[in-house]
Amino acid sequence: MTRPLRPSLSGLALVLVTGLSACAGFEGELAGEQARYEVAPARRDALTVCHGNGCAERTLVAISDAEWSEVAAAFAPPPASAEAERAALARAISRLETITGAKAGTAGDRGGTFKAMGADQMDCVDEMVTTAGYLQLLDGAGFLAFHKPHRRVSATFFEQHFWPHTAASLLETATGAEWVVDSWVHDNGAPPLIVPIANWRDNSYRDEAMRSMP
Repeated sequence: MTRPLRPSLSGLALVLVTGLSACAGFEGELAGEQARYEVAPARRDALTVCHGNGCAERTLVAISDAEWSEVAAAFAPPPASAEAERAALARAISRLETITGAKAGTAGDRGGTFKAMGADQMDCVDEMVTTAGYLQLLDGAGFLAFHKPHRRVSATFFEQHFWPHTAASLLETATGAEWVVDSWVHDNGAPPLIVPIANWRDNSYRDEAMRSMP
C-alpha cells in the first residue's frame, strides 16, 4: 500500500540531485533513450512499461487485438488536421495507459512524483520511456499523418525554476514545430498534456501541472 509523501528538506535536496542527473541533461532520439534504459523498441506483443522511478522496474505487456481496436478508435475517422491528430493522440495514449496500467501494476500511478512512492509509481523518466513506446506503436500503425515521434527533451531546475523534468516529444512534419507529450502531470489513464516545447521549457504549462501536485 502506498501513502502520501511530503518530502523533507533533505529529501528535496536528494531528489534535486537525482533529478539533475536522471531527468535533466539528457536529450536524444527516442530509440537511443530507450536503449539507455535497456528497453527494446515497442511491439504490440512486447511493450515495456517503466515504473519504480528512473525505469528501475520494467514490465513487458501485450496489447490484444480487442484492446488495440479500442486504441485505434481514437483515430476514427482519421483526423483532418495536426490539431485534431494531437487530440486523437491524447485519447489514444489515455486508453493505452489504462490498458497497460492494469497489466503492469501501475493503474494507481499518481500524477507528479510526490503524491505516492513505490514500484507501482512512475516518475518523469518512467513516463518518458513508456510514452516513447506508445508513440512508436501508433506511428508504426500509420495513425500519425501530421506528426512523427521525435526525441527526449529535458529541462533543469535552473531553466524551469521547478523540478528537473523530462518527456518525449513529437515533430509536426509540415511546420517543424515540436510538441512535448507529458503524461507525468496526471494520474494513470488521464490524457497527457501535449504542449509546444516553448511553453514546456518556460514552464507556462505549470499551472496545469500544479493541479496534480500535492
